[in-house]
Amino acid sequence: MVEAGGTASGTTVNSDSGGGGEQDVSGLAVATTVNGAKEQVYSGGIASGTVLAGGGTENIKSGGTGISAVVRSGGVTVVSSGGSAMGDVVSSGGIEAVSGGFASGTTIKSGGTELVASGGTAVNDIISGGGTIVLGSGGAASGGITFAGSGGTLEIVGTTMPTATISGFTSGDVIDLASVASGAGGSAVLSSGNVLDVTEGGTTYALQLDPSQNYSGYSFVVTSDGSGGIDVTAVYHPFSVTVSSGQTLTVSSGQTSNAVLVLSGGTLNVLSGGTVSGDYIDSGGIERVSGTDIGGTVSGGTESVTATGVASGTTVIGGGSQTDLGKTVGTVLAGGTEVVSSGGTASNTVVSSGGVLVVLSRGLADPTTISSGGTETVSSGGTDLGAHLSGGTLVILRGGTASGTVEVAGTEIVSSGGTASRGVVSGGTEIVSSGGTDLAGSVVGSGIEIVSKGGTALSGTVSSGGSEAIFGSGASATVGAGGTFVVSSGGTAHHLTIQSGGTLAVLGTVLSNVVVSSGGTEIVSSGGVVHGGAGSSGTLDSGTVTVVSGGALDHATVFAGAALNVSSGGTAHDIAVSSGGVLGVAGTTTSNVTVSSGGTENISAGGVASGVANSGTNIFSGGTVNVLSGGTAAFVRVFTHGTLNVSSGATVHDLIVSSGGTADVAGRVTSSATVASGGTLIVLSGGVVSGAVVSTGGSETVLGGGTDFGATLHGGRPTCRRAEPPFRRW
Repeated sequence: MVEAGGTASGTTVNSDSGGGGEQDVSGLAVATTVNGAKEQVYSGGIASGTVLAGGGTENIKSGGTGISAVVRSGGVTVVSSGGSAMGDVVSSGGIEAVSGGFASGTTIKSGGTELVASGGTAVNDIISGGGTIVLGSGGAASGGITFAGSGGTLEIVGTTMPTATISGFTSGDVIDLASVASGAGGSAVLSSGNVLDVTEGGTTYALQLDPSQNYSGYSFVVTSDGSGGIDVTAVYHPFSVTVSSGQTLTVSSGQTSNAVLVLSGGTLNVLSGGTVSGDYIDSGGIERVSGTDIGGTVSGGTESVTATGVASGTTVIGGGSQTDLGKTVGTVLAGGTEVVSSGGTASNTVVSSGGVLVVLSRGLADPTTISSGGTETVSSGGTDLGAHLSGGTLVILRGGTASGTVEVAGTEIVSSGGTASRGVVSGGTEIVSSGGTDLAGSVVGSGIEIVSKGGTALSGTVSSGGSEAIFGSGASATVGAGGTFVVSSGGTAHHLTIQSGGTLAVLGTVLSNVVVSSGGTEIVSSGGVVHGGAGSSGTLDSGTVTVVSGGALDHATVFAGAALNVSSGGTAHDIAVSSGGVLGVAGTTTSNVTVSSGGTENISAGGVASGVANSGTNIFSGGTVNVLSGGTAAFVRVFTHGTLNVSSGATVHDLIVSSGGTADVAGRVTSSATVASGGTLIVLSGGVVSGAVVSTGGSETVLGGGTDFGATLHGGRPTCRRAEPPFRRW
């Protein structure tokens, strides 16, 4: 502790094993080094030449003063209300936070940051090279802010601009208006006295640049900062020729002109065989390119590229426009517009925030990069090939076509009559509107495809975290591992393949042909219906299908280790179970269930297997039906080598045991039990059979504890076996 009147010089303050280590200054501390520890400068205290590094912190309290601190990587200086810092240097990785106090003459070097919070004031601070000052909402800048060297950033939070003069602002520097929403057509115009008027969204923000600085040859550009705000930058154009209002410059075949400035009302004509480079078309200026243009800038002006013209590396800003009937290469749209007309080709166009690309009939964009805030519209007859969508919007209108789009962010909209094909949605959203069509698309990662009512998606693939929701129509889709395909209420789909790890959720209608492979899952939810003719609706190959309450499924084949579960409230009919397949019924099967070799049906509590004569449940060779306690089965027929097991508490009626079939009853058969010739009915202990008809050659065995009421024998053979005195007498 350095008390009032005391002096400490050359002190090193390190953190201890517990993270402590602190110097408290109420007197004078000179050349202190703080490594991972703290220096607290209280009222009346002065800390001069402090070096902060490796997590070291200097807190300047009310009435305290810091002079010429060096804030290195990991170091922090905090100037609290009433405190002051003068002449500090903030190096790469260092931070100076001015919170209620003031900092005067701070130099922020490349990689360093000064944060001026509400109530804080920065006085005559310097941004050196790639340093950054963040002027927070309520923070103030007084005197001036100086850019020294290129690459500095002044970030202004809030919509109140500083009144301080901004000096040294030049090419490579950035003024980031973080709270001004980025939109289309933003502009920055230098007015009298070097006041820079930045206009965005109909509002103008004034920045006072150094009145003595010469900005001749400079233009100012407004672009998105990538975080919702806007960046203002200065671009220098050393022009050799200026075309003023009413003038025309013609560059003929074999001629070359460089650095041409076309002002409002001026015209630049580049004829076939002529070349111009580094030109700048200002607001109201006109350029016609029938030859070659290289590296031009269109800032509020107009560039027209004719059928013989080529424009390469053009930047369109500030509401400027480019019309392409020939060929453009590498155009950057940063607040400007490009229209690709009939016969025109736009290659490698970049559509940045506020930029607009329009592809008209017989126009071609190949490929395009659409960034956040940018928009591309493909009109009737227009074509886009291989667009890369990274945050913007791609709209395909009626008659327009986009093929091979890669969408990592943003939105693709396929409007009525528009077509998208072979695209990949890996992070954004594709919306297929009513009347729109998507062909052979892939949805992966965090991508989402929404097919609206009236829209169509054909032959697509969904996998690896992707999801597709069908409110319209979907067909011939493959759902791979990690993919989810949802047939929403009102939507329809058919010919779907669900691979291992894929999921199909049905809330609408599936018309036919679903294949659920091993490890795949299908869920038929309330209101969902899976239809189809025999053998065409649901083929399950070691997959799992669940029909929940309110869902319905028919014409499914369950085999090879697959499982079809009809939950309570769910319904199913026309089901074939074989070869290791399992049908679980806790809801209702209404008719035509066939269980054959290796197949199993389990009817659990509350489950009902119903039907009518000749269209209930048929158990063929090797098939097994288990009616468990609380379950009910009706119109059951057991054929050769088929087995019916009726557990205690279960109920069956309208039972026919045909030749070679076996029924074991520990529950109840309430009526119409027929044992045909060669059939076997065994009434186990606790079982009850009423009104059995045993035909010639048929066999009924009532074991000890079993009961038969009112049997009718037509040459058949009943048997009572007793483990105790006879249970009943024949």
